[in-house]
Amino acid sequence: MADIYRNCVLCLAATNSKSSNGGCYSGDPIRTECIKSSSFGSFGEITTLWEVYAREVLHHKALSDPVFPSSHGEYSPGVLRTRGWVYQERILAPRYLHFLERELAWECRSGASCECHCQCDVVTMGEKKSEIASVLASSNGSKLAFEWRQMIVMYSNLKLTYEKDRLPAIAGIAKLYEEARGSTCHAGIWTDSAEEDLSWQVWDPGAWKDNMGRTYTRTERIPSWSWASVSAPIMYDPLPVDQNEKLCNIIEVGCPSLIIDLDKDGTNPYTLTISGYMVPGILSYVDSGRFCKLEISGDGNLRPLGNDTSLGIYGPSFVPSGEVLYCLSLVKNSFQYKSLVLQELDRTMHLYQRIGILRHSDNIFTSVSDKTLVDII
Repeated sequence: MADIYRNCVLCLAATNSKSSNGGCYSGDPIRTECIKSSSFGSFGEITTLWEVYAREVLHHKALSDPVFPSSHGEYSPGVLRTRGWVYQERILAPRYLHFLERELAWECRSGASCECHCQCDVVTMGEKKSEIASVLASSNGSKLAFEWRQMIVMYSNLKLTYEKDRLPAIAGIAKLYEEARGSTCHAGIWTDSAEEDLSWQVWDPGAWKDNMGRTYTRTERIPSWSWASVSAPIMYDPLPVDQNEKLCNIIEVGCPSLIIDLDKDGTNPYTLTISGYMVPGILSYVDSGRFCKLEISGDGNLRPLGNDTSLGIYGPSFVPSGEVLYCLSLVKNSFQYKSLVLQELDRTMHLYQRIGILRHSDNIFTSVSDKTLVDII
């Protein structure tokens, strides 16, 4: 399917239609008004009569991204802009024609426009189609890595009927990036930028549900180290950071490609083998379990934990207060350290699962001198 959209001449999209029966145009006809000089009386010696035709202002909310809180009110996006599978179709197609309420809007690899030539009210967070095309053409490794992460921030906010489609629904885009980067994507994490890719964080870890009503839960059968393992909007650093210092070593990423090929019994056979500095911490909760804190090595400092799921709610993701968790170093820069927060599953096999990320300004690893080798599933 990806090849069909990638090689099409033009893709037509009923962007604002709520169903297959909604049609292309869903608004009333455009209203124009004639303003005549005679309506204003005389202007001294000026006697020339004139007429000006004005068109009412057209809104472009259907082209907005469903990321910001305001996008569910005044800037509510078009139905197609909220769908996960459609995102790939729009990015892959060389030319994309939106049917809005009262006009057409155009997107291609060179730019975007609409019939009224004014899209100043579009609320967007993701890069434009033309900007993505420019980065892909540049073959700049760091720009491609950053662009991928920002794309995932946008994509993770979109709706999917089946959460197991979170990776397949962007497989076509991943193929474009593989061709440009010369790297391999492992369940959404790239070989050449794995350390930074692993630093994803749930957008609002204190929320039990996101603004689309989705409960923060673990997506079944996807390794916990992948952002696709949580059915929630995720975030990365909004600015590229080139001066990151790696504090870990990626030994092996067990998933050989983007798509997860599950065992017949439904188990997850893929592990991330990584070595890094590791220290224990004690989990505690604030506000009836909504917010998580982590105390490292009994230092009395409760640091905010960016939990991947609702750990404080009784259910499959529940972790009791007082549980010993482990922080594994990822990267650091001039602003902060980023560390994975792991839950121990099997001590003898050094087997863990990711349950969150810790961003901290201080070095919590001063008490350890050697790196620990672990497997994360």
